[in-house]
Amino acid sequence: MKDWQAWYDRIASMFGFSPVDDQRTVDVLSRLLRERAMPILFGSGNVTDLLDTDSMGLNTFLAGVASEVKAGIVLTTEGSVKTRGRVREFTIASQMMFLAKQRFSVPKDFGIGLLFLKDKRLKRTIYDIRLEKDAKRLEARKREREEVNPKGSFRILINRKERKLVATHYPKEKGQIIIKEDRTEDIDSTIINL
Repeated sequence: MKDWQAWYDRIASMFGFSPVDDQRTVDVLSRLLRERAMPILFGSGNVTDLLDTDSMGLNTFLAGVASEVKAGIVLTTEGSVKTRGRVREFTIASQMMFLAKQRFSVPKDFGIGLLFLKDKRLKRTIYDIRLEKDAKRLEARKREREEVNPKGSFRILINRKERKLVATHYPKEKGQIIIKEDRTEDIDSTIINL
């Protein structure tokens, strides 16, 4: 008779529903399952689905938890608009955790990461005072009130069905201008040359 193995499905609890107590249970169960060489399935989708927060940091944290409990398989899904890209994020986060274990280090400075809207280092452009040597210096003129362009303004929209950018001119007048293009550069140059 062949030996069989059962899977322990580790589905993380939501914040507000005892995730810390859940983690303690997982610690005990994962130790027991590792001793018996039983694989662990780590389900993370419900945590990111039920939080209105950026998923990159949360997926990195959950990949760390999955790595700590030695999960054999991680289940993550992209079931809604806000979860788009989650599989890719979790893949990168899992690679970071793997490299951290291989190098006996924290998961950073590997050349891969999930910092998109923030950066680790402040990028400074140093002002070169020599630029002023032969330059004509003008004082900035303060505006007394906000001036609206008398020709109107444009609103940029996305036509997802046609996969086009659309610029509509305001104020709406007879013969309103609508520009449809694929590239922002083409819309910019069209507006500038009106």
